[in-house]
Amino acid sequence: MLAILLGAFCLRVMAQFLQWLSPTSLLPPFSAWHSATLPYVWLLASQLLIIVGAGAVIGRIWNGTYKRRRRAGVLLLVAGTIYFGLMCLRFVLGLTVLPAHPWFGATLPAIFHMILGGFLLTLCWYELSNERHG
Repeated sequence: MLAILLGAFCLRVMAQFLQWLSPTSLLPPFSAWHSATLPYVWLLASQLLIIVGAGAVIGRIWNGTYKRRRRAGVLLLVAGTIYFGLMCLRFVLGLTVLPAHPWFGATLPAIFHMILGGFLLTLCWYELSNERHG
């Protein structure tokens, strides 16, 4: 599940990058992929860091070197729930009462923030599962 969520996020990053390099009518316009709260270069850098970090976690889980930590699971539960919940609220408000607002009305970013929140919550589930904790 973690790999699927990361894959979806990677597709988002690639789609926006393609729209930045060479716009195509096959994808939503470049401006639809972010709320312009960060310059694109900074956004892309942060997205690449997220991909590398999440990929490293997935790789360590895959090869059996990831050490589950209950405390990390609890922190991920709190952070993931708040993050996912706020992004769901952002999405709903952007579709209903604040569609003209640049941050709330940016639905594609909200969806992909929910995907990242789902990644955190899935990792939380893995951390807190009944396996032995370190």
